[in-house]
Amino acid sequence: MKCYQQRKRIALASYSVALISLVVFLANPKWIAWCLMAYVTLEVGLHWGIAALRRRFQWLITAADQLPKFPDALLTKFLADGFDPELGWSRKPNTTKQEIGKYGPTRYHINEHGQRMNPGHEDLPIQISTYGDSFTFCRQVNDHEAFQWHLSQLTQTNVLNYGVGNYGLDQAFLRMQREFPKQRSQIVILGVVPSTVVRIESVWKHYNEFGNTLAFKPRFIMQGETLKLIPNFINTAEKLKNYRPYLKEINQYDSFYESKFLAEMLAFPYCYSLLKAPKRHLSLLYKVLFGQQQQALDAIMASNLSLRQRLFKEADSLQLLNSLLDSFISYAKQQEFTPILMWMPQKDDILCIRSQGPYYQDFIQAAKQRMNVIDLTESLLKVDNIEDLYSDDSHYGGHLSKEGNKRIAHEIYQYLLSVNLLAPKDRHCVNVTEKDAQTI
Repeated sequence: MKCYQQRKRIALASYSVALISLVVFLANPKWIAWCLMAYVTLEVGLHWGIAALRRRFQWLITAADQLPKFPDALLTKFLADGFDPELGWSRKPNTTKQEIGKYGPTRYHINEHGQRMNPGHEDLPIQISTYGDSFTFCRQVNDHEAFQWHLSQLTQTNVLNYGVGNYGLDQAFLRMQREFPKQRSQIVILGVVPSTVVRIESVWKHYNEFGNTLAFKPRFIMQGETLKLIPNFINTAEKLKNYRPYLKEINQYDSFYESKFLAEMLAFPYCYSLLKAPKRHLSLLYKVLFGQQQQALDAIMASNLSLRQRLFKEADSLQLLNSLLDSFISYAKQQEFTPILMWMPQKDDILCIRSQGPYYQDFIQAAKQRMNVIDLTESLLKVDNIEDLYSDDSHYGGHLSKEGNKRIAHEIYQYLLSVNLLAPKDRHCVNVTEKDAQTI
C-alpha cells in the first residue's frame, strides 16, 4: 500500500509538472526553465518548512509518520507501565501516577486487581462495578474524588473502577469479559464518551489521533449481522518493537488509515497535498507558524467533533455500535447481572449541543428501548457554568472535576433508586469522610 501511494504521488507530480511545462511552452518556450526551477524550489521549501512546523505540532503529519520510530526509553516505559497484549493498553496492578487536575496535582493508585483504589470502602460488599474510558476511570481527580468513591458513600458498598483512558466501547466490553468472572457484581455500568463511536473503528490510534503511536488495539467488525473480533495484531513486546510486517492487516481493518491519515498527510508533491484540503492545511500551517498553537488545537478538536457527528449519521458505524451494545446485554443475561450504559458527554459535546442541537439522541433513544441508560447530557445542559464541572477549559474535552464527579455520583444513585436496583440506605451510617479518605 505504501509503495502504491508513493507511486501515485510521483505520477501526480510528474503529470502536474508536464502539464505546467506544456502550458508554459505554448505561452513562451523560454519560461519553461524558470518555471521548473520555481516549482522545484517551492517543493523543497515546503518540504523543509513543513518538517520544521511538524516538530511543533503533531497533527501536521508527513510521510515520515507512516513508519514512526519508537524511542527506546518510551518503549521501555510503555511496556512496563501500560502494555496489554489483548487490549492494547491497561492500568498495571500496584502502580500509581500523578496528574494535573483543575486545582493542582492529583494522584491515582491501582490495586493488585488492576482496579482504581477506593479508599475507605474496599472492605465493603460489592454490588456495582464500572468499566469504560477515562471518564469512568476519572482522570484528573484523586482516588477519593472519583464518582465511584462518592457512589460508595451513598450505597455503603465498594463500587469497583475498571476504567482505562482512551478505551472505546469495544475494549471496555472485552475487559469486562476478562475481569467480571474474577470479581462479580449485581450491576455493571459501562461508561463511555460519545467519541466511542470513533474509537471502535480504530486499530492503530495513530491513524486518527496523530502521534499516539504505541496504541494498537483489537476491534470488532460486522460480518453480515454478526460481530467478529479482530484480535490485537501487536500482542507481544517483540511485535511492538517490529510492527512493520503487520501494517498490511492493520491498514486493512482501520477505518481511518485512508479516510483520515492518508487524506490529511502532507507529502510530496506538497503542492498537491495542500490543494487536497487547502482550508485545513493552510490554516494550520499559518497558526503554527505564528505561534497560535491553541487556535490550531481548537481547529483539530472541532474537526474531531465533526467526525463523530458524521459517524452518528452513518448506518455502518451505528450498526457496529449497536451490535456491541447488544453483546453487552447478551453477556449480562448469561452472567445474570444488570447492564447499564452510562453516556458521559465531554465539554465540547455539551457546548456543541447547546449551539447546534443534539446529534446522538437517536442512538440513545434506541438504546433506552432495550436496556437501562444513564444519559448525563440533559443534566449537564442545565448547568449554567459548565466550567465548574470539568477539570480544564480546553476543547479536548476536559475530564470531570471533583465537583463534576460528585454530581454524577448522585445522579447515578438517584437513577438506581428510581428503577428499583437499589434500596434507600441510611446515609448516617457512612462514616468515611473525604478528609479521612486522604489519609487511608
